[in-house]
Amino acid sequence: MAYHLSAGSKPLAIQIQEIFVAELSSASAKLNDSSEGDRDSRIHQARKSIKRARAILRLVQEQLGARAFARANKQLRSIAQSISGLRDAQVVLETFDSISQHAAIRKILEEQKAALEQGKLADTLLWAQKKLESLQTTLSDLKLDGDGLVPLESGLVSFYRQGRKAMSCAHDRPSPVRLHDWRKRVKDHWYHVRLLSDNEVAGLAGRVADLRKLETLLGDAHNLHVLRSVLKPIDEATSLLPLIEAREADLEDQAFELGAQLYETKPKAFRLLLRQVFAQGPAIRKPVKSKAGALRPQIVA
Repeated sequence: MAYHLSAGSKPLAIQIQEIFVAELSSASAKLNDSSEGDRDSRIHQARKSIKRARAILRLVQEQLGARAFARANKQLRSIAQSISGLRDAQVVLETFDSISQHAAIRKILEEQKAALEQGKLADTLLWAQKKLESLQTTLSDLKLDGDGLVPLESGLVSFYRQGRKAMSCAHDRPSPVRLHDWRKRVKDHWYHVRLLSDNEVAGLAGRVADLRKLETLLGDAHNLHVLRSVLKPIDEATSLLPLIEAREADLEDQAFELGAQLYETKPKAFRLLLRQVFAQGPAIRKPVKSKAGALRPQIVA
């Protein structure tokens, strides 16, 4: 479920606290769900809720205080890492299926995933669930000074700037680590803008859609990199490695093309755009033509 902030309803701090708690509750419920069905999907949904909760923490990091932020962020990161291996193994299988139908290799990947699941899976999920429940009061004393959505301006601009810098680093010195760091900042910015997208301001909905596309491109490229690393020791998979590497490079090229459009605006100008959003004024929206000829919307100030 997508949550939105509104300048004209409850106090902003209460809205943010409610969204934070809702994300943690959703993650906890997914991990506690023992019904038959797709457990891998439930774990995936739980991880997404945890990531959104961490993005909310980052948005109000300044108001929350360095110590409180670091403590809560560390605990959420620990929870996410405790279940990441299970999800990563499933992603490897899904990514492999998208490029090959080689039964023998898939069996090896299935065996690797099964080995992970033979550990203390139930204990891990129960521990994660309890930790999530204990964090629900993290933002209960949050104070935000200022009218409407204005108190969020600093956090929104900060993570826009970080995403822009991460893109530049990944472009100038490409590496899987730098690309993944950029993806994390894109995800933060996507979640943050999505919180505002219910405001009736031209351009935000288009930006949310483009940020989601950018995150997907970077995510798919990362998944291919992980798959390539897993397949390298498997002799039968040698012939697949060049294909995977080529697809990975193509996705990265597409990501840089779209990212250059979404992050073209300098942070100071982006701050002015946000003030238009906060004032419910008309944002400026112009089409940008990509090399492929498609028109993509871009917000500028």
